[in-house]
Amino acid sequence: MFAIFGEIVFEVLTSPNGFESSRTWDYAEHRVVEDRPKLQWISNALESLELDFHFHISFTDPAIQLDALAAAADDHNARPLVFGNGQHRGYFVVTGIRTTSRQMSADGRLIATTVRARLREWAVESEIGSNANPIALFPLIGVVAASPRGGDEFYRVCRG
Repeated sequence: MFAIFGEIVFEVLTSPNGFESSRTWDYAEHRVVEDRPKLQWISNALESLELDFHFHISFTDPAIQLDALAAAADDHNARPLVFGNGQHRGYFVVTGIRTTSRQMSADGRLIATTVRARLREWAVESEIGSNANPIALFPLIGVVAASPRGGDEFYRVCRG
């Protein structure tokens, strides 16, 4: 398992085909009479992630993975992103999904697809003390290796 995003488990044979993170820092530019403009730091911007995955029917159901990502985008809830090594990256929302079907069966079922998921950080600390609750209603999670079942190594999700 590579990572878990809320209740969505990303199981891939290796690692994602691509993982891109971008961060920016916001500054206001103040114009000054007869001088060069001055910059004033405002805040750290939200992190954006782009993950490229290749889903194949031999190790996952591509259609179910795509449906889960679309449902996560549709419900607008922030979800924790936790990597397989237990690193909690923060809370994120899905802002975009792009798919490319690589192989399909004769009846149109997905056999292999490439997915680019765009995630945007949700600043949890700004919600503290607010009545709004945009975060999904489940506890913070961690990933722990469990015993083999049926000869295959598997992982279970437990409360952190």
